Amino acid sequence: MKFSPPCALIFLCSLVPAFIRHEANYTKAFVIGPHLAVLLQHLYFTQPARKLISYESPKHSRLVLTICALASCRTTSENYSLIDIDRAFLATAFGDDCVNASSYDIPDIYMAGLSGSCRAKDGVIDCQKDFPPSLNWVRLFEADIAANTSGSQADILEQCMGLIAEKKVDHALNDRLATALFSLLIVSIVFEITAPVIATFLSSAFGYPVFFVDLLDWIIDMVCLGIYVGILNHEVGQYIPHARLGDVSDKAILGVGFWMLLTIFGGRAISHPILFVSTVVIIIVIPLIPILLLLYTCLCLHGRDRVVRDMERDHIWECWYRRAIWHQILSQR
Repeated sequence: MKFSPPCALIFLCSLVPAFIRHEANYTKAFVIGPHLAVLLQHLYFTQPARKLISYESPKHSRLVLTICALASCRTTSENYSLIDIDRAFLATAFGDDCVNASSYDIPDIYMAGLSGSCRAKDGVIDCQKDFPPSLNWVRLFEADIAANTSGSQADILEQCMGLIAEKKVDHALNDRLATALFSLLIVSIVFEITAPVIATFLSSAFGYPVFFVDLLDWIIDMVCLGIYVGILNHEVGQYIPHARLGDVSDKAILGVGFWMLLTIFGGRAISHPILFVSTVVIIIVIPLIPILLLLYTCLCLHGRDRVVRDMERDHIWECWYRRAIWHQILSQR
């Protein structure tokens, strides 16, 4: 069987989650990957789909990346979670005593995704479905602790429950944000299907109707990343003590689902030249904003000091002038 470049890329994309998770997903990937490749291979040699994914059209980049991403992060959270919390993070957030007291009852990793949440321990993953979507991993930790507060470590576990309650994280708000993220991803799927359909009936894959759909999907994907970062800051960041921020590994917290979200956005960004340029501009401008603010602040402080010096100088000259006038009046008397 001969693979066209788009088909081969789809096959490679289907293997990405397995290598990222370092889990036994290789069989699943090698089973699903060729089927996707064969399906796209048939489409590749048919009209009018050929013009969408041909060698001359960069549209296949969007199709390959988005199909790969959509087929991954929309599945169960067992393999594609958005948030991963291991014991090292629990020790950083709540202390070693809390983790040691519940070491026999808590899993190695808590995983939270839009479709459910999981506990992974000794290679065994136990998942439960959640709807509406929720990325609240703390409720799993609280449930595991609450189930063992009557043992020999009851006092320590009660203190752990108190530490969790002290953070006062607004989980209801985060659940609403997760629902919004879930809904926007569904809308993104609709746009992902609509854009190729519209392009099929146009002479160019970069026509204004297609660009309008791509632009809306690009905005939605960017908003999804922003919502995810907001949820991560609330559901994870608020539990990290400020003094130990450097002890937390960002890569350990980010689940494979995040990289799939990033892939969706990247696939959409390269789907149209204007979107690609806009994405590059945003990537360049965002790091420059703090620098510009710092320069503006320094210039304002310098300007303020100069104004103060000018006012002091004017005040001195005014005092000297008044004193001279006063001496002149006295001398005339």
